[in-house]
Amino acid sequence: MATAHFSDARLALAEAFVQDLAAELCKVADVEAPGVYTPDIAKVLQRLATCNALQNLPILESTVWPALRRLGLYVTVEVHMLAFATEKGEEVKVRKVDVPKEEWNELKVDDRHFLDARLGLVYHYGQNDFQPKRINSVSAGDVIYFCNTYYMVCGVGFKQLTLAEYQSYLQVDRRDRHFHSLVRPDA
Repeated sequence: MATAHFSDARLALAEAFVQDLAAELCKVADVEAPGVYTPDIAKVLQRLATCNALQNLPILESTVWPALRRLGLYVTVEVHMLAFATEKGEEVKVRKVDVPKEEWNELKVDDRHFLDARLGLVYHYGQNDFQPKRINSVSAGDVIYFCNTYYMVCGVGFKQLTLAEYQSYLQVDRRDRHFHSLVRPDA
């Protein structure tokens, strides 16, 4: 299979087209009441938002994802990107992970693994393979902030953190966080 090579001018033209399309779809999504057009618009916006080839377009984070959230199709959870993206003393970088509401609601509250399953969805959709964003994928050493509680993404599974543990972890040098006992509790 041959790889298509585009000139910078063609790439710029394609990016401009995608940005214009996304902007128009978002305007319509904001104006239209849920009805005939919204599901089709939502599908196109979802395709744009999850296309790896478009992940570097700023309009995705500034316009497309907010429109999808307003349409009520996603549950948004913050992940504090501490494993690789935030140095000690820096303001914490946050990745907004958008989990499809349909999958989120499929989980049964009475299941004893309910919390781990929801955190697992955040981890899954926090991967750039599934939801491309202009920030690192969620990794062991990052912290999910969900329902006013911090959860460490461990080498295997998740660990609930107290506020004191979270604040202490922030003081660890970024290069040492991956080997911290909170990330690898069984090591």
